[in-house]
Amino acid sequence: MHRLIYLSQLTRNMSHNEVAAMVARAQERNKSAGLTGLLIFMQGRFFQVLEGPETAVDHCFARIQQDTRHGGMRLLSSSEIKTRAFPDWKMSLFYPEQLPQQAHEAVMSIDTLLPMNSPERGDCPKVRGLVREFLASFTRMAAA
Repeated sequence: MHRLIYLSQLTRNMSHNEVAAMVARAQERNKSAGLTGLLIFMQGRFFQVLEGPETAVDHCFARIQQDTRHGGMRLLSSSEIKTRAFPDWKMSLFYPEQLPQQAHEAVMSIDTLLPMNSPERGDCPKVRGLVREFLASFTRMAAA
C-alpha cells in the first residue's frame, strides 16, 4: 500500500462546480483503480492525498502531472503505508473551512511554509510534521 501527498496550483480559474465535476470523474477512475484519499481545494490550490496500490498511485499522479490545469506541482510525501488514512473515501473533496480545526491549521501552515515558487519539497522537517499532524487529525475524527 502506498500514500502520495502533493500540492499544486490551478493554471486557470475554476468554479467550485467545475472542481466538483472534475472530482466526480476522478472518483469513478479511482474506484476502479483501488485508490482512496482526499482533495482539498483552497485559494486556487490543491492539496491531495492519494492512497492505494503503488502502481495505481504512481499512474494517477503521472496523469495529474500531465493535466494542464495543474501547475507548480510540489511532492510533499511518497511512502509505503500499512493502513490507509482514508479507506472509505474514493476521493472526497473538501474546502479548508470544512476540515476539523487541527487539519485546517495544518493545511494552512503547509501552504504558508511551502510557497509555490519554493524549491523545498517534502524534505523539510516542519512540512513533514504538519503532514503527520494533518493525517492524525483525520484518524482522531474517524475514531470519534
